[in-house]
Order: sequence, then C-alpha cells, then structure tokens
Amino acid sequence: TDVAPIVKTTFEPARGGTPARGEVEAALARLPGNGRFHRLVFVDGVLVEPLSVFHELPEGLRVLSFSDALTQIPELLEQHLGKMALYEDNPFTALTAAFARDGVVVHVPKGVVVDRPIEAIWLTTVGAQAIANHARNLLVAEESSEVTLLDVFHAAHNGTYLNNITTEIVA
Repeated sequence: TDVAPIVKTTFEPARGGTPARGEVEAALARLPGNGRFHRLVFVDGVLVEPLSVFHELPEGLRVLSFSDALTQIPELLEQHLGKMALYEDNPFTALTAAFARDGVVVHVPKGVVVDRPIEAIWLTTVGAQAIANHARNLLVAEESSEVTLLDVFHAAHNGTYLNNITTEIVA
C-alpha cells in the first residue's frame, strides 16, 4: 500500500465533541444492520453511549470501550494488549500505541456463543481540517466460544480523515 498521501497530509487528532444535531443519527440510518446487531458508536474517536445498542448479551460476555476496560478489567488488558500487535513492527501500530483514546474490548468466556455480530461504528464528522482517529481493539475469545466483530467506518461528510485501528485477537 502506498502511504505517500498519508505522509503528505497534516492530520489533527480526532477530539470527539458534539456533532450537529441529527448529523450522527442521519449517518447511522444509512448504514446496514438496522439495529439487528449489538452496536458501539464512536464519533470522532470517542464512544457515544446513548447511540450504542446492546440486545440481550450472553452471560459473562463483556463488551466495553477501551477507556472503560482500563478501569473495569485492567488485568485482561495487562495480560493481552500489545502481545500480538507489536509497535516495533509497524508504524501504524506505533501510532495507535501512542495516540489511542478509545476502542473496543470484547471478552468472550469459554463456551459462550454470541448469536449477533458486535458492530463497532467509527463515524467521522469531518470538518475543514484533516483528522486522524487512532484506536485499539482487543478481542479475547476463550476456548469453544464464537463471536463476530465488525468494524464499520463512515464519514458524515466529504473530507479527509484517517481511521487507524489496531485490533488484537486472542483465541
């Protein structure tokens, strides 16, 4: 992949914030899924909980934002994060290691089957400046478990943006 256009662009970090009223809802209405999936919605790199939807989750399944996982299940992060995706091996992974503000952490216990996909929607509300969102995802699926995680990237407007997401899967 030619990364020259990325290198030549000056990106501002995605800062989250408050998009225009109805902007996010209109963008979400254009996406597939129609509420059938478990859904986490990130706007400009930050989880927006009121837009996230969870149907009945199987017992023991944990689906958290990265920032919530730091305080609620730090031992899982300490055990697995950074073990598969090494920042020394990839400059984009190094960027997520340095600048990630949020992401998705999924822990599926032994034998648990998640019957609906878990959808992480990364919505960018591009403005006048090019923005970059760096995030870390961690999916830990124990023995005989099943889960599907979908990352969906969408921009509410035309513009220049970079979604740099590192996902580590431990199965």
